[in-house]
Amino acid sequence: MLIKEIEMSHTGGIDLTKLAREGEIPFGFNNEIDGYSFFKNTQDGLQVYYLIDGDNIIAALAGNVVTIHSMDYFQTKGVYVSSSHRGAQLALKIYHAIKLINKYRLMSDTMQTRAGIKLWSAINKKYSAKVMDLRTGKTVSDKIHDAYTNANYVLVTETSPRPGIIIPPL
Repeated sequence: MLIKEIEMSHTGGIDLTKLAREGEIPFGFNNEIDGYSFFKNTQDGLQVYYLIDGDNIIAALAGNVVTIHSMDYFQTKGVYVSSSHRGAQLALKIYHAIKLINKYRLMSDTMQTRAGIKLWSAINKKYSAKVMDLRTGKTVSDKIHDAYTNANYVLVTETSPRPGIIIPPL
């Protein structure tokens, strides 16, 4: 079931009882989300995270894990927030949960909508995003709008460590 189809049918035909409960939502800093159920499912080769209010999916985020230089990134492939819940920063809260639960770094898709650009601006305030070239795995800029200048550029929250020896202070 695609993210766009969820908006048309509330749950998109997803059997909510078959979703794997991921545990309590780790949003201790934000109590207004505690009333929602948080689930994870795999469909069409993607990991999909859902926020559910009763029988309705109110937000969903789909993506897959990409490994670059031995570092795992969760790359977004689709985001959905119900029209009645837009503006509540639910997509940002799901990203935060994915980071806390799975310890993934976050990665944008190579194409961004206006809403995606706005979301990554908010992510940048919390996690300091960088622009990375997917072909080389190297950071090319710390200005997030540079990500939209090249089809191979993505935004990431943590980049590969620089090679070298770390010498502890004396």
